[in-house]
Amino acid sequence: SDVESRPLTASKEGQEPRTNSSYVIPLLWAAWKTCARPRPRTKEIQESLAFFEKVRKVFGSRRLVIDACGGHGAIALAFVAAGKAERALVIDLNTPASFANLRDVWLPDGGALVYPGVVARVRGEAEQGPCASGAPTVTCEHLDLSDPGWLQAILEREGLRPSEVAVVSAHACGALTDALIDECTDANVDFALLPCCHGRGKDPNSLALRGAAHALNVSVQAATDLARFGHISAKGFTAKVRTISADITPNNQILIGLS
Repeated sequence: SDVESRPLTASKEGQEPRTNSSYVIPLLWAAWKTCARPRPRTKEIQESLAFFEKVRKVFGSRRLVIDACGGHGAIALAFVAAGKAERALVIDLNTPASFANLRDVWLPDGGALVYPGVVARVRGEAEQGPCASGAPTVTCEHLDLSDPGWLQAILEREGLRPSEVAVVSAHACGALTDALIDECTDANVDFALLPCCHGRGKDPNSLALRGAAHALNVSVQAATDLARFGHISAKGFTAKVRTISADITPNNQILIGLS
C-alpha cells in the first residue's frame, strides 16, 4: 500500500541502527527531542519524515536536493542525514530560527550524521567532502519561487546536471505547486510535492475546477491533483502518486514527476 502505516517511533533500547536510510528516522526523532527552542512542532516533523520515507527510494542518491518552501528544512536535513543527498538547499522567503536549531542536532558535525551504523555521505568519506572545510551541507537561500527560471539558474550556478538534482516540497500552497511543477519540468528535474490549499484560487481555472469537482461529486483535492497528474504526464514526465497517513495531514497526496 502507498499509505504510510508504520509508526515513526524510536527504535528499541540498545538496538543497533541499520545502514538502510529508513532506519535513520528513529535517530532523527530522538535527536529532535534534544533540539533547542524554537524547534519544529511534532506534526511538522511527522509530516516531513513521512514524506521522506515515501520518496527516498524514488530518487535514489542525488548530489543536491532542493527543499522548496522548506522553512525549518526538515526534509532537506533528512535527505543529507540519511546519505541520500550530498548537499541540500532550503529555499523560502525567510528562514525561521528553528532551521539552525534543527540542523545542529540532525547534522551535528556540520553535514555528516555521526550516529553509529548510518551511512552519512553519498560519495567517499566525510573528510573528503564539503564537511572537510567545515561548511554546512544544508544551507538556506531566499528566493521567490513564483519567479520563473530560478531552478535553471541554480543548475548553472552549481554546475550540476538535471539528473543530479531533485526538488521536494511539503508546503507549496495552491498555485505555487503548479508553478513548481512547471519549473521542474521545464528544467528536466525530478520532483516530489505534497500540495495543500487546493482550489482556493479565484482565477477562472480554479473556479472551473471547483465546479467540475462539485458536479462529479468528488473532492476538490482529488480533482486538482488528478488534473496535475495529467499535466505532469503531458509534459513528458512519468507521473506517480504516493500517500502518507491522513492522520498526519488530510493533504496527504504526494505528486511525483520523473524525467
